[in-house]
Amino acid sequence: MQRGLVHGYEAAPYSGPVPLTRGEVAGIVVRAVRGVGEAMQTRGRQLEVLAQAPSETCPEDEPCAPAVTREDLARIEKLLAEFRNELVTVGANVEKIGVELESLKASLAETRTEVDKLAREAARHRISGYTQMRYTVDGSASPESEFAIRRARVMLSGPLSDRASYKLHFDVPSQAKASESTARLNEAYATLDVGTTRLVAGQFPVPFGWELWTSMRVLEAPERALGVRRLLPDQRYDRGVRVDSKLGDKWQAWAALVNGTGSKRGDTNERKDVALRIAHVDKSLEYGLSGYYGMDTQPETMTTPRYDADRHLIGAHVSAKRGPAEFKGEVIAGTAALPNAIAQGDKDVLAWTILGSYAPCPASQLAVRFHRFDPDRDVSGDSTDVTSLIWMRRIDDAVRLRVSEEFVRPDVGGNYGIFTTELQIVY
Repeated sequence: MQRGLVHGYEAAPYSGPVPLTRGEVAGIVVRAVRGVGEAMQTRGRQLEVLAQAPSETCPEDEPCAPAVTREDLARIEKLLAEFRNELVTVGANVEKIGVELESLKASLAETRTEVDKLAREAARHRISGYTQMRYTVDGSASPESEFAIRRARVMLSGPLSDRASYKLHFDVPSQAKASESTARLNEAYATLDVGTTRLVAGQFPVPFGWELWTSMRVLEAPERALGVRRLLPDQRYDRGVRVDSKLGDKWQAWAALVNGTGSKRGDTNERKDVALRIAHVDKSLEYGLSGYYGMDTQPETMTTPRYDADRHLIGAHVSAKRGPAEFKGEVIAGTAALPNAIAQGDKDVLAWTILGSYAPCPASQLAVRFHRFDPDRDVSGDSTDVTSLIWMRRIDDAVRLRVSEEFVRPDVGGNYGIFTTELQIVY
């Protein structure tokens, strides 16, 4: 009755608990068979809508019919056997009811098959993405405040065969950046599954570390840490081939051969770069090591000639979650060339990040991130510390509000803050 499969007597003044007679229960059994049949017929009409929707939704003029399960039919079958004599007494055709019940069981099995089939078809090719609308107040030496569409991303993915799939991912940058006024292709790759190994070819995420590997859609901070942005500029995506493999139940490994110039520049590096990542992955704990071995070609500018420098990096990351609290940490060290650096050549670099977050309720999250970046460990007084205070509120499954205040403290120059408020819509 609570699930709408059978109805009792009409509402009347309460006169205390009155036991049901066996005859009354027999009448309920008859109404239950009829109610289940009607629910299954209505459910059948709504199959296509239910299978294609991301969550159960029905036409506005027709409320969702209750789902009928095998357990429901089994209970009715037991009631039919228990109250057979009473059903005969009230004039019910027990044999006909039994035939109807068997027909409902067969119809339920057929319906379940159709639902599964429609759901698989709907999930084959999927359009998704997200948009981040942001207002930023930058308190640096050149203060700015702007409204921007920070990211507007659209992704198309689906299968090519039983073992192969594809993904296309486009990014429309903020209108505020004239140099990035056109749409950009971030991902365009095909995959082939062979046992526990996946082969990837095209333009894809580079397997390195924690923040570089994670989509901005789910990161806590508005931007990746300064060290990640400076050491691996435009390296979130790169062109080449990649191998992903599961090593048992908890370990995974990734290895990629890429051109080393990222998604915004053409292939100018004849010495291809290698990126490696291995991690122990669990729901509550992840830790791993990463490596990047290659060259960095800095293009010629009006003030500096083109030059090649080593980019040899090693990273370690950890992520632990316990209840509403979560801790993440990452360290990256090695040699790299920095864009727009006054002194050319590769430098001994170090970057590390720690982040702690707490969810006081399922819809809200508080986070604190501290990051330090030293672009040249042989030179003192050139590192930068960034402390971020972040609050996120999930308005519903598709909309998230994020408010962040970053305190930037460079060794050279004055301290300043960056305030960001952002609305993210996932579709």
